[in-house]
Amino acid sequence: MRKSDDPSWFLYPNTILEFHTPTPFAVDLREPLSSQTRDALRVNNLDAAFAVITAYNPRGHRHSDVDNSRLTGQFEAQLRQRELRVVRVDGVSPDRTHRESGVAVNLTCEDATDLATHYHQSAFFWFDGEHFWVVPALVHAEPISLPRL
Repeated sequence: MRKSDDPSWFLYPNTILEFHTPTPFAVDLREPLSSQTRDALRVNNLDAAFAVITAYNPRGHRHSDVDNSRLTGQFEAQLRQRELRVVRVDGVSPDRTHRESGVAVNLTCEDATDLATHYHQSAFFWFDGEHFWVVPALVHAEPISLPRL
């Protein structure tokens, strides 16, 4: 799949990740990680590598709320079946007009790519323990280090 096949491809680096933890916090992927954000990740056992994946809007095309809910139900059932620890994370646009529910999950990057591809996702977010990345799944592109400088 080409980058141009996904109308949202160029929006990924502008995402804000809202983590639904006991003390919620957000990561603005347009900005370098602050010490406060790193502390929030550490306190929530998210300081090692993990992926942020959604089942919403396959191939970057908007789907109905009903379709997105159905896909999310299947996605979450698969994660439960695999007994993976997840943290709910919403990816939102900077103006908060677009929101996609997803999860942070401890997987290898290869397993995360397989899972994202299974749900027809163009890409997912990857935290390598130091930095966030946009990692292509369906799209043929190089990973994007965040923030873009």
